[in-house]
Amino acid sequence: MNHTHASSETDNFRLLIVAMYAASFIAFGFVVDSPEKIVRGLIEILTTRDALLTDYIGVGGVGAAFVSAGLLTLCSSLVYYLSGAKISGASVACLFLVLGFGLFGKNLLNVWFIVIGVLLYARFKGEPFSTHINTAFFGAALAPIFSEMRWRPRGVQ
Repeated sequence: MNHTHASSETDNFRLLIVAMYAASFIAFGFVVDSPEKIVRGLIEILTTRDALLTDYIGVGGVGAAFVSAGLLTLCSSLVYYLSGAKISGASVACLFLVLGFGLFGKNLLNVWFIVIGVLLYARFKGEPFSTHINTAFFGAALAPIFSEMRWRPRGVQ
């Protein structure tokens, strides 16, 4: 077995571990709340104005908050996988930060503006996105700003 293949298997295994944690968040959400409550809660989470520390458990309920955080982390893990990024300790830390902050501030809508911005930067520089992916998801810490701007009432400066 060559080194690249072994490294890829290790990266995939690390992503699988993170994905299992994310899936456990989703499973927990469905254990504590009904699907109807989760759907209503997810809508509330996605459409609420986000101050930097908006508690999604308070906004949408425990089940919706955990499902939202789990889904966000699964999507983020998929982006890592599709980019072919090396899954280092920093990558795992980044994904677990996405999972944790998915309970307050980051949601399934607001993180993608920053990630797409970093993707465009990488394309502009002619570099692979995989070399900038940690920056994209660490930078997504500013994601609540996008929700704040999107859901701000008209006429508010």
